Amino acid sequence: MKIDNQERIIIDNWFKKNKEIGELIGKNNKQVSYIKSKLRKLFLNNQRSYLTEDKIRIILQNKKKKTASQISEDINISPQKIYRIWHYHNKIKSNNPKDYMFNYHRSPWNLDETIYIEQNYDKPYSEIKKVITDRSKHSINLKKWYIQKNGGTFYNIEKKYNEKCYLDDFILKIGNRHTAKELSILLNSSSETIRGVAKRLNVKLKYVNNPWRDEEINILKEMYPNNTAREISERIGRTYDATKAKIKELGIKKT
Repeated sequence: MKIDNQERIIIDNWFKKNKEIGELIGKNNKQVSYIKSKLRKLFLNNQRSYLTEDKIRIILQNKKKKTASQISEDINISPQKIYRIWHYHNKIKSNNPKDYMFNYHRSPWNLDETIYIEQNYDKPYSEIKKVITDRSKHSINLKKWYIQKNGGTFYNIEKKYNEKCYLDDFILKIGNRHTAKELSILLNSSSETIRGVAKRLNVKLKYVNNPWRDEEINILKEMYPNNTAREISERIGRTYDATKAKIKELGIKKT
């Protein structure tokens, strides 16, 4: 799912002529068209599945003939959506697919529309409407919000891919020499993420057993009858789970 430099140039200059794009990357018109078709497939494969009229018709026709899981494999729709249509059908008793398109997107965003929104994100709705005529103001604003939240469609895919590769390489090389907490500081990530990656790669992270000192145990015994475990953990610099485990081990009880 990685996007190389040539594909990035094509995305940035998507609406230019193929000849002009080809001059930028050293390709002919056919080669540019082929790369664009590849990008369209990449984009469509990462989109959610939409309930169209044809799919709803199949769901209604196959009720009591096939299971929801069988239909979901045929039309690439989750079984939950199929159950929702069947449940709604029991209420309205209609075989018209349009009656069931109550809260579904009738036309998914295509690649050209998405790239245009990304490249003209700061333009007002009135100017975007001249190009994307089939979308409502609410739909365009919602798409803008989604792009802002996810950092852009293609850019977000590449960012996630690069971050995953970097984490994998780093942990494979030096993961066994550092604890999860140390790696989380180095890689600006959470300890849970580091442990999950290490488990997936079968890398044993360094484990440091930090024994309790007598001073900490004395503070724990003094404070616990009148304070919560979280307050004590903040006072002695231990995690909440470690503090609770020590309290259980010592058998200390509230007064």
